[in-house]
Amino acid sequence: MSPVRLPPAQPVSRTAPARAEHATVAALRTTRTALLDAWRVAAVRRGMLGVALLTLGSLTPGYLPEANPVQGVPGVGFLQTPVGTALGSALLMLGVGLLLDAWFATRPSREPGLSHPAVVAIWSVPFLLVPPVFSADAYAYAAEGWLIHNGLNPYEVGVGALPGLFAEQTVMVWRWTPAPYGPLDLQLNHLVVDLFAHHPYWSVVGMRVPVLLAVAVMLYLLPKIARRVGVDPQLALWLGLVNPLVLVHLVGGAHNDALMMALVVAALWLALQGRLVVAVALVAAAAAIKLPAIFAVLAVAVLADPVLTRSSSLSLARLRPGTAMVDVRERTLRVVRRGLGASLLVIAIFLLINLATGLGFGWIAGMNVPGMVATMSPSTLLGEAFSQLFYALGLYDLSWTSVRVVRTAFMVACVGLIGWLALTVAHRRPVTSLAWSLLAVALCGPALHGWYLSWAGVLLGLTSPSRRMLRAAVWASAGLLGYIAMNLAWKNEATVIGVVALGLIAWRVWLFDKTSSHELGGVPGEPAGWRLLVPRYAVLRALLVPGPARPTSLSR
Repeated sequence: MSPVRLPPAQPVSRTAPARAEHATVAALRTTRTALLDAWRVAAVRRGMLGVALLTLGSLTPGYLPEANPVQGVPGVGFLQTPVGTALGSALLMLGVGLLLDAWFATRPSREPGLSHPAVVAIWSVPFLLVPPVFSADAYAYAAEGWLIHNGLNPYEVGVGALPGLFAEQTVMVWRWTPAPYGPLDLQLNHLVVDLFAHHPYWSVVGMRVPVLLAVAVMLYLLPKIARRVGVDPQLALWLGLVNPLVLVHLVGGAHNDALMMALVVAALWLALQGRLVVAVALVAAAAAIKLPAIFAVLAVAVLADPVLTRSSSLSLARLRPGTAMVDVRERTLRVVRRGLGASLLVIAIFLLINLATGLGFGWIAGMNVPGMVATMSPSTLLGEAFSQLFYALGLYDLSWTSVRVVRTAFMVACVGLIGWLALTVAHRRPVTSLAWSLLAVALCGPALHGWYLSWAGVLLGLTSPSRRMLRAAVWASAGLLGYIAMNLAWKNEATVIGVVALGLIAWRVWLFDKTSSHELGGVPGEPAGWRLLVPRYAVLRALLVPGPARPTSLSR
């Protein structure tokens, strides 16, 4: 019997693992170089000092819970004394001023080669050493995750139903209310609490882990989207994520809005690749974090449509208004059809996510929870003004219902505005339509917080904003950051310090606006928002906006 001949051993190829290892090493070296280069910029170091002072001032009593989780840290006790509170408030206001000044100095025109992802990474470090700043929401996130761990549904009972440190860290007004967040967010909170071994304080700090991952996703994808739609990637990052208001609220405050927007940004990128179903699924997941993300479905449907996005349809024929109007009508009808189909799909996936989480649909009742406290919401402020007026006139019934009526009117107006944007803007500039829709939801809702504006702020740099709109965004960001810092100083009974510092900050922003705002770029000579306020029909544009038409990219 002849011996069995075995085939010669084939050499094992190590090319793929070697290439992967080489790519990983190269990426790490690139990251290290970007961080070192960014650190050499004086403005970046100044911004990190500002964040450090801001975080130090945040350890004053203003936003810390009654069950102070860092009371035992050396030096923190001093910040709870009257002298320490005043000093901490002053340091916080100084930190806000330094951070804003550093933001101005790192604008793309001043530092064209600066890596803005590296800037965000450096400025985020001090936040990782302290509890959430300017907000107590993360304490509620952890307490709701603790409820689920113990078999309770946050939609049915408040966190106060389970006594202990988790409940004691939560602000009193939220201890007995249902959770206002989506079911996917609640299950993520549950996961974080489990990962941090059910520790009341470290579970709160751990809420920054998914936020940091979300910010990393946005830092990676926003420049890619910007290049695809023809806008400056550096400006998109500088305005959307280096922005101190966004950075402080998302990374500093550990708000789940970062998760919502990261999923929306990922959905926009996948839509640009033509992967509509996956993009819609991400929109549904984002809505299961926070419901306003549902409005991204129309932008995704338009971006994924090869007919609406083909380069030949980017500009309408100005010289043939009749043809242009037909083209607009056909495109609008196509957007409606695509939008309806995508909407049905996103609703189906959203319902499946709700069922898979096992928490039910209690988020519907929880939607009223944010409006239970007075905020700077325009509808609430106007409603309260009418209420006081009617009360002074003795019209007590009208006084009692004023806030509800005004809030309802604002929501109706919001729905109308979003519908108008969908029909007149989305077919040409879907991301612009989405950004303005999210801004409308934030401003017209019953409650308004600074982090709500991050919804539109993250996308603003992708909309090719005009120079005036960029200036307005700078003023709004600085103003809201100064407002929340002033609010903390007021809570610390250091109002005089806050007012003086706020005046200095306003002077610095005014000086920047006067001397350097022209360096921001944008579309020169175009009033902020004018192209949105004028319907995109060629005949009306010829009448209302004389002069040659500027071609516009649809993917904004």
